[in-house]
Amino acid sequence: MSEPAIGRLGVETMRGVSRYYRLRYYRLVESTVLYIDDDPTQVRLVQLMFEHRPALKLLTATEGREGLALARERRPDLIVLDLHLQDISGEDVLHAIRAEPALARTLVIVFTAEPYPRLPERMRSAGAQAYLMKPVSMRQFLEVVDAHLQAGGVPDDAQQERAAEMAERAVLIVAKFHGVQEALREILTSAGYKCMVAGDAPEGLELFRRSRPALVVSELMMPAMLMNGIELARRVQQEDPDVALVLLTGDRRDETVVECLKLGAFAVLSTPVHLDELLITAERALERRKLLIERRQRQNLPASS
Repeated sequence: MSEPAIGRLGVETMRGVSRYYRLRYYRLVESTVLYIDDDPTQVRLVQLMFEHRPALKLLTATEGREGLALARERRPDLIVLDLHLQDISGEDVLHAIRAEPALARTLVIVFTAEPYPRLPERMRSAGAQAYLMKPVSMRQFLEVVDAHLQAGGVPDDAQQERAAEMAERAVLIVAKFHGVQEALREILTSAGYKCMVAGDAPEGLELFRRSRPALVVSELMMPAMLMNGIELARRVQQEDPDVALVLLTGDRRDETVVECLKLGAFAVLSTPVHLDELLITAERALERRKLLIERRQRQNLPASS
């Protein structure tokens, strides 16, 4: 195939769970994407997303004027533009792009947390091809980028699939210190997760029973007089054997890790946890959850005649 293919095809095996993937497949020529955003955490998240797109070259800028200079110099195929920048507004950047003859046909996706109802229409009138609200999941972000670069539009079933995916991206964070709670919330929210937070294991168990999140990210060490993280993991697994469970600890002794894995944890990560490691582990944990659920559904179906 002369053009790089985006996606995977075949059989995935994970702890004895196998399935065939039916994937939307994009064939993209090598393209350059410029991402303009002054939030370093968001820039790093987008860099992580683009690791899944080897055909795409990512350029980044943290200021509007820097982004314009890069756009003029490198002539990217697509620009992803945040509206709130330190030096000039993203809207001014968009107008400047459309005023440049060499950039007038460059694709632009506006990426913002602003909830104003008339803003999408205004951005499209100014020349943006798409408007994305933060937070957004990795899959949704890459799908929109892929669809615009391959010039075929977003497939008809995209909205339905996105809604189903977002229902699977609720996460319960259990950590005893407020600073840790907020750091984990910021990382996961920026990646498109809907977060709820508990300060100890009993509160976490109560939240889990009420909300049934697909993913739980919990510290192991909790105040001694209360339920600890291992007991929380045990009870959560009893409530929902398919839950995606990621545990955080500074205790990397083999017996601790083994006990957690026996309880059904997908992974045990060392603290302080790295942003990249946490996001990749969360995605893989949710994928395993889907595989487990789909396997059980297939097993429960009556045999075809």
